[in-house]
Amino acid sequence: MTARSAAPHTADNPADMPICVAALYRFTGFENPPAIRAPLLATCEENGVKGILLLAGEGINGTIAGTDAGIEAVLTHIRQLPGCADIVVKFSRAPSMPFLRMKVRLKKEIVTMGVEGTDPNHIVGTYVAPKDWNALLEHPDTILIDTRNDYEVAVGTFEGAVDPKIKTFREFPIGSAKNGTNYLHRGAHPVWPCSAPVASVVKNQQRLPRPKDWRTFTTLREVF
Repeated sequence: MTARSAAPHTADNPADMPICVAALYRFTGFENPPAIRAPLLATCEENGVKGILLLAGEGINGTIAGTDAGIEAVLTHIRQLPGCADIVVKFSRAPSMPFLRMKVRLKKEIVTMGVEGTDPNHIVGTYVAPKDWNALLEHPDTILIDTRNDYEVAVGTFEGAVDPKIKTFREFPIGSAKNGTNYLHRGAHPVWPCSAPVASVVKNQQRLPRPKDWRTFTTLREVF
């Protein structure tokens, strides 16, 4: 399965799992999100797709579900939006429709952090391929930060990962600004684990206090 097509019915997608679920996000500049909303909602409704999509000046984020054909029709529409031709989509299957209705909401941010002055379309770190992840963790200056909430961290995390001790993800910018120097030493190379939502991580790369001699922030590619 690729990011270019919805999951077909195969041995991995049996008839008792008929619903295709697509999770997606894309940071890209939308000059007029309200103009995008109505046609996008209409396309979803016409194809029996339900779920929630968030639109903001910084891009699109959300999860939708429907038949394979319905999801593909909506993704075709989304790929025609500015900067969305190569949008990354992650697919899964469900035995029945997991959503009650379709919502397309206009937001100030597609990842709500409540911090002004960041631009995830222009200020990002670097990405590491999954095959290079373990080698990166073995570097002595690498500091792994788990940005999930306290419940998720308690369930399980990477060995040696820093826990910012947050109850909700929105607390991360506040906690990191207050406590960042406790674990991000000069010369550090902060990286983000694959269990963290990449859409959120992209924005958080801009929020930690950053001494001039830090190495760049790094994120595991295409995991969310």
